[in-house]
Amino acid sequence: MSAVKSQNSVAEKIVFKYLQSRHIYFQKHYSKIIGKPDITIPSKKKAIFIDGDYWHGRFPEKVTNTFFWKNKISNNVARDKLVNKTLAGDGWQVLRVWGSDITRKNTQTKVMSQIEEFLISR
Repeated sequence: MSAVKSQNSVAEKIVFKYLQSRHIYFQKHYSKIIGKPDITIPSKKKAIFIDGDYWHGRFPEKVTNTFFWKNKISNNVARDKLVNKTLAGDGWQVLRVWGSDITRKNTQTKVMSQIEEFLISR
């Protein structure tokens, strides 16, 4: 599990490159707010999290080594909800997207448009 990166995943790199090509200014891994979002525009109070499917509970039925990993993943999901609630309470808009939807060609265009629209809207 030590090979799993928490920053600059394949999905993140795809989004970073896309946003740069669209001339959308953003900050990566913004550590000044809770959750350390993958993409932020602090002046607009917008934050995007690119969640890995396994780590954030998208396919809980695929979890093995039951007790430890199910507990770990359920704690991650609970933490994600707390982060969303805290940021919203502080006036931030939050968007969460699945990393696999970015790396999968048949869903990539839709997710990239969603991300771009979220960042450029007021």
